Amino acid sequence: MNNSLEVLGYRASIGAIIVNEKKQFLFGRLVGKPEGKFDFIKGGMHEGELRIETLKREIEEELGSKVEYEILAPSNWFLVYEWPPEYRRAHGFMGQARASFWVLYKNGEIVFDKEELVEIKWVDEKDVYSVLRGNDSPEFVCETFLREWEEIQRRFEVFK
Repeated sequence: MNNSLEVLGYRASIGAIIVNEKKQFLFGRLVGKPEGKFDFIKGGMHEGELRIETLKREIEEELGSKVEYEILAPSNWFLVYEWPPEYRRAHGFMGQARASFWVLYKNGEIVFDKEELVEIKWVDEKDVYSVLRGNDSPEFVCETFLREWEEIQRRFEVFK
């Protein structure tokens, strides 16, 4: 992902699929989003920034500098979505194109940025599908995510 997406009218962004050893996923509700609309930690790439740099910056900006984590792997779960017209006008993009990384939360105090997030919550793996669907993710997107999660669990000893 690079600035070529911006030529197509989509803002390049990176998501952090943060999961702990208990197989709980971290979700946040962005400022301005309605109750019940949660998503993974994410943010836009800055000009000239590498994906991994964006990932680290966004985790620190949104969750604080005391969080200890390990980047496990890039995700094949890639989302492209459009913004409502008023958001398009305000930000100059049609929507976002998001690549993501699997991130293992190890420990540390999470102090979320209240200018970006209203709340955060840990969600058990059995409830991830309903959270994604509650955020208006299409069924095939949720199923793709769950298949990749199965693969991540097979690849990394911490989840066995």
